[in-house]
Amino acid sequence: MDLTKSGVDSLVYSTFLGGSGLDAVRKMIVDSTGKLLLTGYTLSPDLPVTPDALQSTLNGIANVFVTRLDLAGAGNNIISYSTYFGGSGGDVAYDMTTDSTGNIYLTGYTNSEDFPVTPDALQGKSGGGFDVFVSKLNLGGPAPGSVVYSTYTGQTSINVGYGIAVSPSGAIAVGGQSGAQDELPSVNVTDNSIQPVFAGGQSDGFVLFLRPN
Repeated sequence: MDLTKSGVDSLVYSTFLGGSGLDAVRKMIVDSTGKLLLTGYTLSPDLPVTPDALQSTLNGIANVFVTRLDLAGAGNNIISYSTYFGGSGGDVAYDMTTDSTGNIYLTGYTNSEDFPVTPDALQGKSGGGFDVFVSKLNLGGPAPGSVVYSTYTGQTSINVGYGIAVSPSGAIAVGGQSGAQDELPSVNVTDNSIQPVFAGGQSDGFVLFLRPN
């Protein structure tokens, strides 16, 4: 399927993607192999997943999903990978990026007490409200994928990650919204911060830089 073909009045391909509940695509990107990656959230217990899914069933009210479409395929083969990702509460992804080796990076928010985190997480437990999550997934290979790095960041109010980027060296930058003074400072506002304290009002923006081991 040639998505570069000229002609603005030519519909090349169109499809629904979802199950019997509420499903929303929040972000899509093209990876280094030319495949389309989608993420967002789903409340569907029957979202299409592949046999090699990292998480094959809905866990809780709403989970993040990651789906890879290979538009050179045909029929069901267009979905080359699809998985749920999340805990037993509500999880929503807002942004996604990849690196040169094909790892996928996600951010959004979660209120799940058991969101998947790794032993080296910056914050290994939920702060009690809506926390930002930052997750690095490796979904390649013949076996189900792996969670390379995943962490909460936030405390008792509403904290949301809206944007994520990764540098060539592997450093992760996340930007978003923090809802109260005790929120993101608990996630290591550094000594050289340009604004070390919450400015007031309903929320402040934040920028967080992580360098997983």
